[in-house]
Amino acid sequence: MPPVTRLTTAAPPFKHVIEGPPLHDWSTPGRIREAFENSRAIIPELKIFGWLHFYHALPNALRPDIHRNTYEIHYILSGRLNWWIGERVYEIRAGQAVVIRKGELHGARHNVLQPCQKFWLRVNLDDPLPGLGAAETGRLKKIIDEQASHVIAISPRVLDVFQQLLEEHRNPSKMSELVCRSLLHIILAFVARHSGDLPQPIDESERKISYVIRKVLTHILECDQTEERPPTVAALAEVAHMSEGAFRRRFEQEVGFTPLGYINYRRIERSKTMLRAGRTVTEVAFDLEFSSSQYFATVFKKITGMTPSEFVGRPSAP
Repeated sequence: MPPVTRLTTAAPPFKHVIEGPPLHDWSTPGRIREAFENSRAIIPELKIFGWLHFYHALPNALRPDIHRNTYEIHYILSGRLNWWIGERVYEIRAGQAVVIRKGELHGARHNVLQPCQKFWLRVNLDDPLPGLGAAETGRLKKIIDEQASHVIAISPRVLDVFQQLLEEHRNPSKMSELVCRSLLHIILAFVARHSGDLPQPIDESERKISYVIRKVLTHILECDQTEERPPTVAALAEVAHMSEGAFRRRFEQEVGFTPLGYINYRRIERSKTMLRAGRTVTEVAFDLEFSSSQYFATVFKKITGMTPSEFVGRPSAP
């Protein structure tokens, strides 16, 4: 199996409200997706631009794919994804950018798009970008081609740029073409600027997470290691010395998960090792303090896109 690269950072969640008719496919209960391509894309160099928010895993959503002429950039707002690019497997977290170069085969482990919220775009860097010219476009392309990792820690300020780009596509008006072109240039500049910025591979200890939330994450980790009952959200709020409502908002903003969502994510990750070791679904559900094996299976499928038995029956490779 390719080595797993674990990277960490965080960004505030994107608060989205749909106004008017749905713009493009996949907008169903639990899944919201907007995509702008072909005639919907405001500038021709932007081959596709979109935003999605999936509350449940989507099986068969990211089969092996390759883009011969375009670079693909994803910015993750919430959730945690397991993707492979070439020979490497990445665990991608909120606040990170993923850069897939042209001609690189990529996909999701088991073809499943896990619950997440993200922006993505594809752009051609072989031709001079309008407004930049051949020399500057070539410089950006060279930096992106030479970066060591496909996943980078990027400034959370890029979130505002993606949001503005989405609003321009939703509500195009006078000068939208110039605005979108400028925003695309800024995104590419952020990617190039941070192309060598890899966070420390220490689980959840990225400096952008505050001391209070790090203390909570440490408490959750200690409960995992001692196999104690998973803490309640109310108990975690007490650890943080915050009201439960304020704690929920702060935690989601910094970690990219709700508190319960994060606890369940860690429990499901632990369950995978137990299932692979031959433990039954009932045993795993009991050991991880789920109320029933049925509830465990429901949470497992929501996060992974497959049932526990389907997971055990699949190979461990991507």
